[in-house]
Formats: sequence, C-alpha cells, structure tokens
Amino acid sequence: MKHALLALAILGLTASCDLPDHYWVKMPECQTTVEFESATDFMETSPTDFRYKFLHFEQRGPRTYMFTEFINDSICVQVPIWVDKWDKLEGMLRTGGEGYPKELYDLKWELIQEEQGATIKYIDMHRIID
Repeated sequence: MKHALLALAILGLTASCDLPDHYWVKMPECQTTVEFESATDFMETSPTDFRYKFLHFEQRGPRTYMFTEFINDSICVQVPIWVDKWDKLEGMLRTGGEGYPKELYDLKWELIQEEQGATIKYIDMHRIID
C-alpha cells in the first residue's frame, strides 16, 4: 500500500511539471559522426534541433569551453561552446562534470561573429540540481 501511494505521489509530481517529451525519450545514438570544422556550420540550425551530451571542459587562453556532442537523428558532432556565464555550470566545472548528468537539457546557445571567426556561445540551460 505504501509503495502504491509513493508511486501515485511521484506520478502526480511529474504530471504537474510541464517537462518536454524529450526528457523521457532516450537520446539518439550517433549514427554519423562528423568533424567539427567551423561554428558557421550551425548558421542554419537552432538549439532545438539537437540534443546535447556533455563531454568535458577545456581552457583555451583566457576562455573556457564546454565540449558538447550535438546529436540528432542524422549527425553527431563534438562542438566547443564558449562559456562565460557560470550560474548553472559552476559545480560542473569544479568537478569536471563528475557526478552530473551527461545530457544537457534545454541547452541554449547563440552563434556570435568575432574578429577571429564565428563562435558558439553558451546562453542558458535547464537548471542542474547540485
């Protein structure tokens, strides 16, 4: 009886959250891995075109990049995302991602033009519970 009540309570909590369907669907497997060549390859895409898997952080000069696998039904590519806003990623950076979920839900990014070329810049993502 206690287990049935607990199951109903959990179901009620998840039903009351308006979470996107992809939260409950397994991430697609990489069918075709392509080499990252330029951020401009993503000019015709938007953040909702992919699911995202955290790989690692890397310091390059004064900037920190979060290497992320952009995945959809047709491609899989490792992309460096410049992060300068750490409100939700600070704990992940501190631990190198250990103990955190690998999928980055609702990742938002933008393509910015700089003197040295285009860069993908982190904007926001679903809150991570530390």
